[in-house]
Amino acid sequence: MPRVRLTIDPNGEIVPTFEEVRAGLAGRLKEGETEDGVIEELKANWEAARQQRIAQWAEQVQEDEEERRREEEATRLEEEEIRKAKEKKLEEERAKIEAAKPKVKSIARNKHVDTVSAPTPSAFAVNKVKATEYVELHYFTPESCKEAREQEFTISQDSLAATHINNQFVLQPVAAHRPSSKVVADAQLSWRQVSIAKTALIECMRKSESWPEDHITSLETFFYQLDNSPLRRQELGEEAIIEYQAQVRQEWHRDLKAPGGDQVFDIGDINEEKLNRIHAKIIVEKQAEGLRAVRA
Repeated sequence: MPRVRLTIDPNGEIVPTFEEVRAGLAGRLKEGETEDGVIEELKANWEAARQQRIAQWAEQVQEDEEERRREEEATRLEEEEIRKAKEKKLEEERAKIEAAKPKVKSIARNKHVDTVSAPTPSAFAVNKVKATEYVELHYFTPESCKEAREQEFTISQDSLAATHINNQFVLQPVAAHRPSSKVVADAQLSWRQVSIAKTALIECMRKSESWPEDHITSLETFFYQLDNSPLRRQELGEEAIIEYQAQVRQEWHRDLKAPGGDQVFDIGDINEEKLNRIHAKIIVEKQAEGLRAVRA
């Protein structure tokens, strides 16, 4: 049976006199009992009961204090959770606001603008290089780089499109997938344009980190060999060299992407026979054009 909870502190209780009991004891005392003895016994029993109530009261006080501490701790933890939740929400809101702000680099004191502006190929050309795909040299000519710089500040960078680079899908600006409407085929470039553009192309390949150094070196050798070819000193020799580089670079990229095998031919090893055949074909075509012009 559960213990009845005390509602009054027994420490302040006063010992009863039991006078009403004394009045009723007349003629009811047992042999050897006295009125004072019965009263004293009643007082002793009452005090013993009071001590039990005092002990119970002390236990109640301790239990109440522990319950109060538990409730305060639960309230504190609940308030702490609410505070943390509010702080987290505020932090997330601040992070969203911060993320929405335009990102601007800090100023580097005593750092000046470059004396010579580096070529800036279009995002489309850079994307092609990163994907190790063929891209026309025209994109790396001064004319095309100038056009890309002018368009850079007018084309929105917010629209994104998915692309596949190094076996991973990444999001890039739509501009990175938009070819130029003014692109010129490699075979239609001048040797001066080829010579300038190939330097920017190779620099872009190195920055992309997609190309092995062996491949870059092989392509550098390819252009070096063509630039120093004795054929350049012959009539229509540069035209043949331009046509050769246009054909061979496309074939190289096709071989890079072709299924099967794990090696690609060394583009830096010039096929002189192929080069001479192209030269001979151009001479024949020019001669035919001359004859048609005379007949006309």
